[in-house]
Amino acid sequence: MSAQVGAAVALAILTAFLYALSNVLELMEAEQVPDEYAMKVGLIGRLIRRPRWLLGAACDTVGYCTQAAALALAAVVFVMPIIASGIIMALFLGAALTHRSVRPGDWLAATVLSA
Repeated sequence: MSAQVGAAVALAILTAFLYALSNVLELMEAEQVPDEYAMKVGLIGRLIRRPRWLLGAACDTVGYCTQAAALALAAVVFVMPIIASGIIMALFLGAALTHRSVRPGDWLAATVLSA
């Protein structure tokens, strides 16, 4: 494997992890907002004041950069399937950070979607 392909793989895996982490962090914070703010303009204002939600947004931003770097080194058909593994990473991270178990059906569905 060439160094360029190796770098593209590493960047794609990092991208998948960053997207998974951002999804989990942002969802955890959004779950804490009272229901009366749902679908209202003030929702984003409340979320922006939460450090964990901001960390999730930062992970998204860095993820976009690592995805662009991976795509600069390798073709879309090579990079994007690796990034799709982020679905499985998000399940794992979500279970670890929320101390919840994941049902076997959820693992199966995530694996099918990633494949």
